[in-house]
Amino acid sequence: MKNTPIIASAIVSMAITSTLPAQNPNPGRPHHARPGSALHARLMEKFDTDGDGKLSEAEMAAIKAQFPDIVAEIIARFDTDGDSQLSDAEKAAAKEQMKARLEGMIAKHDTDGDGKISDAERAAAMEQMKLRFKEIIAKYDTDGDGKLNEQERKAARAEFQKWLR
Repeated sequence: MKNTPIIASAIVSMAITSTLPAQNPNPGRPHHARPGSALHARLMEKFDTDGDGKLSEAEMAAIKAQFPDIVAEIIARFDTDGDSQLSDAEKAAAKEQMKARLEGMIAKHDTDGDGKISDAERAAAMEQMKLRFKEIIAKYDTDGDGKLNEQERKAARAEFQKWLR
């Protein structure tokens, strides 16, 4: 089975979790990559190489190539039968987990309890994430150069993903 759509969707959800929109007008689509969002525009600008407004198999493959560690993590997490592919059932489980994760993130930052993320709540969530990201960089920048090399980035990403859950 082809993994491209679910992996591309999961990569978008996992790799770029910095926006929490108020409502998802497209259930089933990654909440923060909805058409019209800034993230969607950036993804299309970078990966929609033929300019048709959609991501083809080749363009989705480019997204996968951009995030190989995340692709491997997604397959390892959801490939319950060990065939290095995601079956329809495994894809459904992945989608459910991403949906639950997003709902958890919204619940975590929905301070007024209205089930939505307001602009103020989104700004507060972004500040929390920025502060946490700076803490993680300080912790994992083992060579002290102010940047994360590949090894440092891998360790930091694992911790940041745990924090997001």
